[in-house]
Amino acid sequence: MSLSFPERSQSLLARVEAIRPAIYAISAVVGLGAEPLKAEEYSVEYAVEAAYSTDDNVTMSTGEPDSIYGMNVSLPVTLAMRSERLEAALTGDFVFSHFDDDAYDSDDQYLEAITSYRFENSDLALAANYDRSSTRSTEFLDTGVVGTEATRVESLRLGLEFDHAFTPLYGLVSGLEYADVTYDADIYQDYSFIAGFLGVTRRQDSRMQLRFQLSGDRYENKTDSAVTADSLGLEAGLDYRIANQLAAQLLVGWAWVGSRYGSGQSGSLEDADENALLLNAGLDYEGERQSLGFTVESGPSSSGAGYLRYLRQFGAKYSYHLSKSSSLSLGATLGRSEPVDSHIEGDREYARISLGLEHTLTSAWRIAATYTYSLQEQSDGRDEASVTDEGYLVGRAYSNAVVLGVTYTSRKATLSR
Repeated sequence: MSLSFPERSQSLLARVEAIRPAIYAISAVVGLGAEPLKAEEYSVEYAVEAAYSTDDNVTMSTGEPDSIYGMNVSLPVTLAMRSERLEAALTGDFVFSHFDDDAYDSDDQYLEAITSYRFENSDLALAANYDRSSTRSTEFLDTGVVGTEATRVESLRLGLEFDHAFTPLYGLVSGLEYADVTYDADIYQDYSFIAGFLGVTRRQDSRMQLRFQLSGDRYENKTDSAVTADSLGLEAGLDYRIANQLAAQLLVGWAWVGSRYGSGQSGSLEDADENALLLNAGLDYEGERQSLGFTVESGPSSSGAGYLRYLRQFGAKYSYHLSKSSSLSLGATLGRSEPVDSHIEGDREYARISLGLEHTLTSAWRIAATYTYSLQEQSDGRDEASVTDEGYLVGRAYSNAVVLGVTYTSRKATLSR
């Protein structure tokens, strides 16, 4: 079992050692009676990354583009602990970005703790992360509005997953995630989001497992408009190992979504109920020299736009080892988002394609180059040529970005006992 957050937006984060007692407390509640195990191995690893980057339309404006160039320095550090049943990792990343236009300068921090424990017939995973970044890096997959400066964004996310096998054929799966996101500008709207699922699985054979689950979530706009949206869905799907190197996942269903508007909401929006298709599908291939993956997703998604959005997105990634020291990577994301409430206008279509080359110089040093093309078409119910109060144009915009970087990675230091 693995637990990860959909994005690095991915508030205080407890250390891994502080989370460990929660694992044993939860196991006692569910009657599993596990005892803490001493760690067999501790490890620490860090890196220093420096990069030159340029973007010819950082604001994704349809008018006069705002181009920037500058330097980024990143200092990621990972502390890990592993035993027979317990795995834990604490990761920190400190990023310093400075550009020719200092309005986009930012000093960002990212902290994440993930721990998992394997019982005799169960798996438990806990995760927490705190991300202090800016709209320059967070908004392309959400609102599409970068703004005329790097606006501070802070997010706290907590997650839990628990799986249990009742018999060799039947099992239980469950999960819960909470997110709290705040922006340092009024053009975005702070929100909280909580989502969970509970389901059963049936193993058909060594290659296939069926899954049926109930899912739900609640989105709450934390501004005066007091928008809330609740959804409840039913899903079915399967995990299928097609071949040793090829695996597929599918989860499809239907959800009811209700949007409610408080007295602070501007305009004359009325409460609304909608239905939404839920879809999560993936296909992954892992070869000796290359890997290929596809994802398709559809369903409600939290947003800083002030309301729940309906997201439809396709993703593809490909990597190929040109030699023992060089590799090529390709990635693509295409999506469309719109308000779940059909009475609100604000559709958006976007695409991002990236090409990367990486070369390992030594066991510690590597260099890399990445080119990214981004495209979006945004509408808020006004003419495409109109300018919003936030200083960006509604309509179609594109950008070209290049990053050239060098990375030093330390040798992993381990301590076993």
